[in-house]
Amino acid sequence: MNSAVAKIFSLYCAGLMLAGISFFAYAYEIWVTNQRTDQVEVIDSGTRKVVETIRTGKKPHNITFNVNGNRAYVANLRSNDFTVIDADSHKPLRTVPAGKLVHHIAVSPDDNLLLVTNRGDNTITAFDAHGLAPIKTIRVGTRPAMTLFTPDGKKAYISNSGDGTLSILDVDGLKITGIIPNVGRDAASMVMSPDGKKLVVTTSEDNGYTIVDTRSEQIVGKYHSGADPRSLALKPDSDYVIIANRSSNNLSIVDLASGRVVATIYKVGDKPSSIDISPDGRLAYLALIGKRTAEDPPQRLSGKDAGLSVIDLNRKKKLATIKLGGDPYGVAVRP
Repeated sequence: MNSAVAKIFSLYCAGLMLAGISFFAYAYEIWVTNQRTDQVEVIDSGTRKVVETIRTGKKPHNITFNVNGNRAYVANLRSNDFTVIDADSHKPLRTVPAGKLVHHIAVSPDDNLLLVTNRGDNTITAFDAHGLAPIKTIRVGTRPAMTLFTPDGKKAYISNSGDGTLSILDVDGLKITGIIPNVGRDAASMVMSPDGKKLVVTTSEDNGYTIVDTRSEQIVGKYHSGADPRSLALKPDSDYVIIANRSSNNLSIVDLASGRVVATIYKVGDKPSSIDISPDGRLAYLALIGKRTAEDPPQRLSGKDAGLSVIDLNRKKKLATIKLGGDPYGVAVRP
């Protein structure tokens, strides 16, 4: 390559990076649970097409990958179990009974332990991640929503949406060692800062989020986001948290240094339920719930789009909506 061509190529790549586009982008998978069709839909990020559908238990809700990304765990609300999937072959391996209304599965940083949140009986159950045998069931707060490990795997936090608290779990002893009260109404989704010092939890009935210092176990502050924040995700290699506000149909971008919302992205799609972010941090994927049917309770929100919304976080705009039908809920980018 001569110097003139090299210079043009360099300028072209620089322009792409300034525009928020990676020249060396690669394809990855986005997995979406569909609560109405009892399956996971696997989407190729390059073509934005569904490349596989995988059967699960009844009403699959949240989905979690293990550390290496070669195994997926799907929480099935209606069948009270979770489905284990080989992520490479897209084949279900096993469905494992758990507690009532299985809502979420957390995987330990060493890939050895699963903590399954049983929303209907106010417990979590610890499972051996290899043999999938149950180890212990632990009572927590009311209507637990999610469990989150610290980066070192020594502690875990459980958000209790029914009483607005966080339970603190000693992982080695598998016992609750404390409660953080008054976190907020309908405490649900959680993320942790890369250094493990701050935890952020959505409080949807307060239309906001709460930040907790994990060293002192004290609340740092409570903040407003949008209406009915349901899910959030940490932007990779950053201190920015992206919150999906289900009833105001927007995203709040939170700077963990200040704890404040520093930007809002509007018109992201109707009723975003869950969010995850691409490995390069450029795109956000939002699962958009489907229309309410006669089988659903009357208080359930009804969405118009029933699909996956693709958001450019750098340009702060929606790029596309991938139509799926049914009732998409959980979304996870395969690492």
